Amino acid sequence: MKAIVEFGVRGDRWSQQVCDSAKAAAHLACGLSHVFGMSGPNRDKYWSVSRKQPRVSWQSSTHFVSVSILDGEPRGNDTAAWRREQHA
Repeated sequence: MKAIVEFGVRGDRWSQQVCDSAKAAAHLACGLSHVFGMSGPNRDKYWSVSRKQPRVSWQSSTHFVSVSILDGEPRGNDTAAWRREQHA
């Protein structure tokens, strides 16, 4: 099952990569999130997507990474992760 990885700087530049499998997308997302500052022992398992959980995302104050399966369901982009937090 194909999956898409979206990643970038919140509120600025971003990119996306379509992967041939959910496993390949999880591997890419795991590496990107590590570079962007995500830590923890379960980082590898965090990026598992399936039909029951079709999208997983992570964001820091400056970056975001999102993985979604491409199964024909219209989910749209993970645009909420791209916006910078608004401080009151």
